[in-house]
Amino acid sequence: MSDMSMLQMVLKKFLNLAGVMAAFILESDGTLIEHATRGIDDIDAIGFPLAEAITASTAIATEMGDTALSMAFCEFGESFVLAIPLTGEKPLSEVTYLAIIAERDANIGRIRYELKKNKDLIISVL
Repeated sequence: MSDMSMLQMVLKKFLNLAGVMAAFILESDGTLIEHATRGIDDIDAIGFPLAEAITASTAIATEMGDTALSMAFCEFGESFVLAIPLTGEKPLSEVTYLAIIAERDANIGRIRYELKKNKDLIISVL
């Protein structure tokens, strides 16, 4: 099994969680590496704004004296996004992220658990 098909398989597992609409891997510049979606037509358009939001979150953490971003969370009217860094202590310009878009009433705790559980596997495939 190729690395990309393994990555696709792992991302599709997130879609089995109630309320999850998309799971994707993106670079710090917003470039999508891989994605799995259900009900989202233009996932490519989300990459850059999400990368900007993560960069802003990291800048806030730095100003507060805490440079380690472990998770970014953005909540909207009917949905939310959770994103975690995948590449450890690399410079901000080289970090890759795993992000999930879910409906507002999805189980955030379960999604966080699955993000952390699958993080090392995804890193090994990247």
